[in-house]
Amino acid sequence: MSDLPKGWIAPTIEEIGIAKTKSVNPALTPAKHFELWSVPSFPTNEPEIITGGEIKSNKASVQPNDVLLCKINPRINRVWVVRPTKKELPQIASSEWIVVRNEQIDSHYLRYAFIEDSFRIKLCSNVSGVGGSLTRARPQDVRRYRINIAPPEEQKRIVKKLDTCQGHIDRSKSALDAIPQLLEDYRASLLAKAFNGELTADWRAQQKAQGIKHESAEELLQRLRQERRKQWEKSELAKYQAKGKTPPKKWKNRFKESISPDFKKSPNKLPTNWLWTSVSDQTLCLDSQRIPISKNDRVTGPYPYYGANGQVDFVSKYLFDEHLTLVTEDETFYGRTAPIAYSVDHKCWVNNHAHVLRPLPPISNSYITHMLMHYDVEPWLSGTTGRAKLTQAALNCLPIPLAPIPEQKEIIRLLEMAFKRINAIKDLHAQLKSQHSKLTQSILAKAFRGELVPQTS
Repeated sequence: MSDLPKGWIAPTIEEIGIAKTKSVNPALTPAKHFELWSVPSFPTNEPEIITGGEIKSNKASVQPNDVLLCKINPRINRVWVVRPTKKELPQIASSEWIVVRNEQIDSHYLRYAFIEDSFRIKLCSNVSGVGGSLTRARPQDVRRYRINIAPPEEQKRIVKKLDTCQGHIDRSKSALDAIPQLLEDYRASLLAKAFNGELTADWRAQQKAQGIKHESAEELLQRLRQERRKQWEKSELAKYQAKGKTPPKKWKNRFKESISPDFKKSPNKLPTNWLWTSVSDQTLCLDSQRIPISKNDRVTGPYPYYGANGQVDFVSKYLFDEHLTLVTEDETFYGRTAPIAYSVDHKCWVNNHAHVLRPLPPISNSYITHMLMHYDVEPWLSGTTGRAKLTQAALNCLPIPLAPIPEQKEIIRLLEMAFKRINAIKDLHAQLKSQHSKLTQSILAKAFRGELVPQTS
């Protein structure tokens, strides 16, 4: 061990001291309370206070400053230091711990040594059993593993430094863990502002200052209704032609106009040149063209097969080949955080768990999809809470705002620019998380090479 710092030693775990613990049967005193150091981690980092009658097996008696090294599923990397009992209760531990006891070595120094990667690799290298939760480190092998031990005063300085570093690491982890939710909140806020007019308020002011006028939402709505009839007539006529039939007289009378928005609550105020409409005012629903295919009947191919929550498979044929918005129909909505709408723009098949909407020109697919992806549809749902359903009729009457086309384009431009920044932050966050997960081990490695604190003179 010539590579060790001056004054350091590298004893085996057996030389450090594996305690011979006394077996305790708590069930013999069912009303008595015990402080139990069980294998599952404790949410508060505290042992369980439990009566003997609740404990179903024999346990080992432990004492303050014992270091508990978990031998079951050693990849978990779980090590505890028994603290002085706060209530003068008997302290006991699961038989799944290897109890290390040495009054001359700082217990917290040992705990850090046992969670350091080089020791953990040894612990996991020779286990009994199979599967993640069924493997166990072999005590007879663990006894032979060595730990680098610094002189007593240096142990204290190493532990103090590691505690300080770990505090910084824990705080930075909490900050990193908060970022995804902050980004989602920001995304939701952007979408809300995009479709109540706040996001483009400055843009409208600039357009007005420059004397630029745009087609009003009322005028645009008339064009959309004409387009809706045009597309319906074209589709119906194609059906007759495919069958070699002549359309009957008055066939055009079967056309159903778009329906008015169904306000379940008072609508928000919109900018002057915007208008409240329904989904059916801005899109054509193509649900009648959907065809579900059971899993057993699907033939694998190159085309995505979509359902309520996105792509579920690949199939050999396709139903659609255009820009469409798919909206969840009958997946559980209550408590849902995933988007309920997403876009497709390629050859694909859609089953009957997702509504299919074709935005009416000049409405863009992006405008409709962004508007609906986090729409609060709960007031319009039907069915049980276990399987809430957004029917086609309910979808068609959802109130959605209609902005002038130039402003719609500006909304999409601003959203896509913001979402690009959000995605860049998410990528950076993933990199930082990956680096952060290695930080503790990097510091521990330095500590047990004698590089973390100045050497004892």
